[in-house]
Amino acid sequence: MNAKTLSIRNVVLMATLLVVLFTSCKKNEAVIPVPVEEASIIIKHASPDAPNVDLFVDGARINTSSISFNTNTGYVKIKAGARNIKVNAAGSTSSVINANVTLVKDKNYSLYAANKLSAIEPVLVEDNLTVPAAEKAHIRFVHLSPDAPSVNIVSGTATTNLFSAVTFKSSTAFTPVDATATGTAFTFNIRNATTSANVASVPATLVAGKIYTIVIRGFATPPTNNIIALGATLITNK
Repeated sequence: MNAKTLSIRNVVLMATLLVVLFTSCKKNEAVIPVPVEEASIIIKHASPDAPNVDLFVDGARINTSSISFNTNTGYVKIKAGARNIKVNAAGSTSSVINANVTLVKDKNYSLYAANKLSAIEPVLVEDNLTVPAAEKAHIRFVHLSPDAPSVNIVSGTATTNLFSAVTFKSSTAFTPVDATATGTAFTFNIRNATTSANVASVPATLVAGKIYTIVIRGFATPPTNNIIALGATLITNK
């Protein structure tokens, strides 16, 4: 075997070795998962004559036990983008709400099952969870009483409205109020926007740095065989 033959043989061996090494490296490379883009959503049962419900996102049930009136899921992470949300009577395959919503990555939302059962519908609200300034809490109101009038919200004995003319299915912006780190007691008076008559009062202790929603729910005049009267519920968003 001459020197030229040895040289060619060495080149072929080296090339083969490089191919083997390259292939081995490719097989052992870690697969980097593509991050899932998510939004956060809290879903609340606010239909005062509807039964307990189950919740489905893109056909998958997200609650472990049925959800009753005036309760909620807490924030859950779901894939951002176009999503289908169904609300079924607990244990049923029949949907009373079948809604398509678009959720933006990293944003927060509240979805309310609202109105009377005969007209039940979704109310989707974006939640601005920006951290309050020092010695402030944030509060907003969502009006979900199907037979209550437009209302004004007054804090305690204030002479001006904190929020004015809040109508059914509408929500206010999160608004700062003075609060301490140990909690500040408030009484929010809900008044008929036309007559100024007080229709409900909501005691709430708000802590500086936290964010809250007060949901006006129930019937102003409960129908026969329904005892769910007008009231309000405090939700801590953050």
